[in-house]
Amino acid sequence: MRFLVAAAATLLAVADASMLTPPVLPLIVRNPYLSTWLNNARDVPWSRWPMFWTGQEIGFSVLASVPDTGAVYPLLGRPQDSLEAGGQGYNISFPTYLGAKYDASVTNLTYSIPHNTSTQEPLELVLSFLSPVTPTSTLRQSIPAAYLTVYVRGSFDVDVYIDLNGQWVSGDRSSKITWELEQTNYEDAKKLKTWKVKRQGEQLFTEWNDRAEWGMLHFSGPGDVRHES
Repeated sequence: MRFLVAAAATLLAVADASMLTPPVLPLIVRNPYLSTWLNNARDVPWSRWPMFWTGQEIGFSVLASVPDTGAVYPLLGRPQDSLEAGGQGYNISFPTYLGAKYDASVTNLTYSIPHNTSTQEPLELVLSFLSPVTPTSTLRQSIPAAYLTVYVRGSFDVDVYIDLNGQWVSGDRSSKITWELEQTNYEDAKKLKTWKVKRQGEQLFTEWNDRAEWGMLHFSGPGDVRHES
């Protein structure tokens, strides 16, 4: 009986812990050099830029646009800063943030986006970040790859914009960054676009503020998306 009571108390503690809101949440976390977190997870995700695990900001933003109304909605990072500075007439609005859910490998950020008309129900959008945990496969676990999937439920169209910058491949803001676009067609007809980004002069086995100054970032998406550099 004592064992059963202890087990029940342990399960209750785990259930309570899963409801906590930590100060940061994992977004892309695979190793010490690929470790990007939601900064200040107790606030809306567009209040700050995401951060490297040591606390430095890193360029990673997600923005939604509703073509019918011309409204744009920051979802992650601070893409609204460049839109405001550009003065290009964007209608910057803010979604309703419905909160985060997380476990050992997935962080889901959920938003409600209005259509700005009385005839359309708000759209629900989820940013789902997956950093796989595969304890049965050391090969899979060693691959420095993580994924962002966007789930949308609603009755109107929405465009999603995702942006990265050179801070992913160097901690030194004065570093020169190079990039190239690769488009791949696989046998099963799936097409991918991949931006390949690296420091122009890589410094092998060298760190800057705990960041690797060598290596290449591969940022891949479906082959039919629009891209810009």
